[in-house]
Amino acid sequence: MQDFDIETLEARGHWAITEELLEVVKFPLLRYENTVKICKSSPAQVNPSDLTFAMKFVAMYLFIKVKGSRPMTYQYLMVDMIATAKEKGGFIDQKTFKAAGK
Repeated sequence: MQDFDIETLEARGHWAITEELLEVVKFPLLRYENTVKICKSSPAQVNPSDLTFAMKFVAMYLFIKVKGSRPMTYQYLMVDMIATAKEKGGFIDQKTFKAAGK
């Protein structure tokens, strides 16, 4: 796990920018679009693994487009951060993250 922490990735020059992350989205996009078509045309025929994939795809896309970072950044969330976010209109104070300096 140490090889995948933020400091190690940055030191090796392996920390991707948002545009690079969005380039990767196009590869699974066709599978996602096909799953959506099947859901609309014949919902009873949808493979459960395709539904799981579609949910993960949407989550990944939202992390990149809305939050502007990898899903991995959420690994440092704590319950008190979420509780505090409720008081701040749904925003998490990123200064409390382990990687806040990055």
